[in-house]
Formats: sequence, C-alpha cells, structure tokens
Amino acid sequence: MLAGEPSLFDPMEFVSGEPRTADDLGTVEWSYSRRSLLEKCPRQYYYAYYGANKRRAQNDPDKLLLHRLKGMSNRHMRVGDILHMVIANYFRARQRGDDWTLDRLTGWANDILVADITYSESDPRGENPHEGQFPPKLLHEFYYGWADVLDLYAEARERLSSALAMFYTAEAFGPLRMMGCLPDAEIERTVSIAGLPCRAEGKVDLYRVADGGIKIVDWKSGVPGSGGDDSLQLSAYGLWAHVEQGIPPQLVSVSMAFLGNGAVVSYGVSDSEMAATRARICQDAERMALAHEYVALSGSAAFTAHPQPRVCQMCPFLCACSDGKECVDA
Repeated sequence: MLAGEPSLFDPMEFVSGEPRTADDLGTVEWSYSRRSLLEKCPRQYYYAYYGANKRRAQNDPDKLLLHRLKGMSNRHMRVGDILHMVIANYFRARQRGDDWTLDRLTGWANDILVADITYSESDPRGENPHEGQFPPKLLHEFYYGWADVLDLYAEARERLSSALAMFYTAEAFGPLRMMGCLPDAEIERTVSIAGLPCRAEGKVDLYRVADGGIKIVDWKSGVPGSGGDDSLQLSAYGLWAHVEQGIPPQLVSVSMAFLGNGAVVSYGVSDSEMAATRARICQDAERMALAHEYVALSGSAAFTAHPQPRVCQMCPFLCACSDGKECVDA
C-alpha cells in the first residue's frame, strides 16, 4: 500500500454501506480466535486465513511462503497446545481406567517439546519437514534466529512441567479433575452454535451435563489477567450450552482454570449476556464477510497492519510484512 493511501478495510472503524446478505454471512466461519486475530491485526488475519490458504487468494505471490509460516508455532503457543493435548489424553485415559502418574504426564509433554526443539535447531528454515501423524513443529524463535532461543526454550520446558504439576496437585482443581474422569464428561469437543446467520464454532476443553445444568471448564496456561478479555469466548460457550442443550442460563457454569497458579475463576451467564453475545458474533460476521469481499478486490493491500513491536515480533508472518519488519527494526 502506498504511503497515505487509505485502507480499504480497517475493522477497528465503523464500516458503512449495505449490510451483508444472508448468503454472505452464511459463508463466514466465526470463532473466538479468528475474530480476535481480526481485532489484533487485519494484515495477520489476511495472511492466516487467505494468504496461507491454498484454496483462497490464489494470486498471492507469497502463497507457498505464507503456507509454511502458518505451520510454525512459538514457545507460548506450543506450551499451551501441549498442555491441552496432554491434559485431554490424561482424562481419556482415566475414563478407560488407566491412571497416569504426574511423571508420565510431564515426561510425555517434555518429549514433545524436546522433539520440536531438536528439529527446529537442526532445520531452522523448515526445509525438510517431517512426515507422520505427529511431526515435530517448526518453532518461530529458531526460524527468526533469536540469539537467546535455547534459554527461552529452557524456560518454556520449566513452565510446561510446572503447569502440569499444578494441574495434577492444585487443590482448587480437585473437583475439575474428578469431573473429567467421569465416563460422561466430554473432552475437547468441537461445538457449533446454531441459530446464527454464520457458522460459529469453538472447542470446549471439558464439560459435563448433570442435574439439569452444565459445567464447562476452559484451561488457561497463564494466570488471571494475563490473557486479555476472554468474556466473549466464555459467553459463547454458554450460548452454545443454552441453544444445544436447552439449559437455562442460571444453570450454566463456565470456569477458567489457570495452570500458572492453580486459580479457578467462574463466569456467570445471563439472558442479557447471551443476547449481547449473539449481537457481537453477528457484528463480527459482518466484518468478516466484508473482509472476504476485499480479498478478491485488492488482496493483502486491503488489510491494514497494526504494528506493535511485541505483537509483530511474535507474528509468524513477520518476514512477509514490510510494516511489521519496520516496526521490529525501529
């Protein structure tokens, strides 16, 4: 985009014009992570969902590079992903009658991260990707040549082990661990919210329906206040429970379980919050439908970058974004 040229698409501003049609909104795929990325940086949103997608934005000259970059992970994301995977498998094993020890949990988690580190250290550009069902991940900090990368991943391994110890031993998590081991508890289920003009999905870490109500648990790798505002994500889970399960709002319990310090924070759901959640998802869908139109019109040039040093430094698409590189190098 030329200096001073107005952006065709900036979702942080009010977009006037005709509302999108039902057909337009019906093609939109809403999720909390997707709409959060659109809010954080429209340019990164384009890269992740269009530029890196082999079926979309076919004329993007960086298609192959963007596709490779999207497959990377960074130390924060990877620790979170491994925690969720290991905890989910712990519950599935317990439901089968297999009682995993803490050593088994931490050993498996550590093996996964060490495999990622070993691969990324030996092939930092990802030129020889591994095959198989669970190949190691190429890690962002190795790809971009961070000087202190091994120290950062030593800290990440400590954080991973500490979080699993917290999961296994924290007193506040006791009722949640018991719930997850019950045979009727659902683990990492992808859910869809019906009755909206767009497709709206999310993955619930743990839930159980009992006594006319539902208990939903979302595992967080940090501590309260470290992950931003998650209220929309949690209220979307509540909306799903109300619509699909027919559970009254007052019997919907949504909790965030923080693996960084063992805290459990409960979130209440009300009729007014569910109405607000519907409205916010519909507003997001309007933005996403408009964004889709602009992809065909101008490609990445229509998507404004929101340069912030810390955000750009962790963006997997940094090497493809001139605004991001300029922000980090400043």
